[in-house]
Amino acid sequence: MAYTKEEMKEYQRLWYLKNKEKVRAACITWNAKNPEKRKELTRAWAEDNPDKISITQKRWREGNKEKIKAKDHAKYLANPEKIKAWSNAWKAAHAERLRETEKAWIARNPGRRKLNRKIWYAANAVRARAESAAWKAANPEEAKRHRHERRARERNATIEKFLVSEIYERDGYVCQLCKKRVNRKLKHPDPLSSSLDHIIPIAKGGSHSRANVQLAHLSCNVKANTGGIKQTRLF
Repeated sequence: MAYTKEEMKEYQRLWYLKNKEKVRAACITWNAKNPEKRKELTRAWAEDNPDKISITQKRWREGNKEKIKAKDHAKYLANPEKIKAWSNAWKAAHAERLRETEKAWIARNPGRRKLNRKIWYAANAVRARAESAAWKAANPEEAKRHRHERRARERNATIEKFLVSEIYERDGYVCQLCKKRVNRKLKHPDPLSSSLDHIIPIAKGGSHSRANVQLAHLSCNVKANTGGIKQTRLF
């Protein structure tokens, strides 16, 4: 009597369930005797079934998160410098991918990101202040840009990316309010030091853009700060 394909599959399934341990023992014995052939067969099967491999690996990772975490931690403790070097090299090679992944995660978890930052800062306040001060000292132009952009974001103003020094160079280091030269060697809070002036103040609906900013003495900027639309540039 001939059996259909479905009947044969069901018979094999039932037979396997009854003889699972016997089959497993036979497989272990065969694998031990044929390690190279086993590797070859495993590799060939993996190449033919990438989707199954991915699903199996994902299911295993989800069910063994603590085990994976403990293994990774033990590996890091055994080779901290090696792991750091590998991690930095990988991040440098995949910078764009990391930025996109981070943006996507932030978009999905805005509240969680803020909470994580607050928790980290509370636990590392001294370190955070020291790192922030060091970064600002090493990157004064970027620090100024971030400060101005943060103020604009708080007012929901339109933001255009540019460096403060770019505006100073464009205006030829001439104060656009009093028309006198600005000494570029003077630093804040000297009244005659350079400052970025918003022609239409951000508080009054102005944008943080090249067209709406100009160079001004700090003292001139402060005096005109509440005057609404101010004198525009020379050109």
